[in-house]
Amino acid sequence: MIYYFVNPVASVFVLKCPLKFLTGWDCPSCGTQRFLHALLNGQIYEAFSYNWFLIPVLPYISLIVLEWLLPYGNSLKAWLKAKVGNKWVAMGYLTSYFIWGVVRNIIGV
Repeated sequence: MIYYFVNPVASVFVLKCPLKFLTGWDCPSCGTQRFLHALLNGQIYEAFSYNWFLIPVLPYISLIVLEWLLPYGNSLKAWLKAKVGNKWVAMGYLTSYFIWGVVRNIIGV
């Protein structure tokens, strides 16, 4: 994986955030590439310091991926689809994503 070898901060080959470029504000996802690089290099505390929002989101994303990988007809897949695909759960995560975008720019993390 490229993020293991390429440092997103110093590399010209890694995409930069357009919102940060245009406004100077951090978007809710800013720090995700640095997070991946640090996590793949075993720096777990440093990884989560780049984007705190990934702490509650990673379990949700993991369940989405697990549901996607399970074979059709599996009872666990049906249960996960009902829980992870629930519109209220998805809207809760989407709402918290935008709230995080505002909060991180106010408190400066």
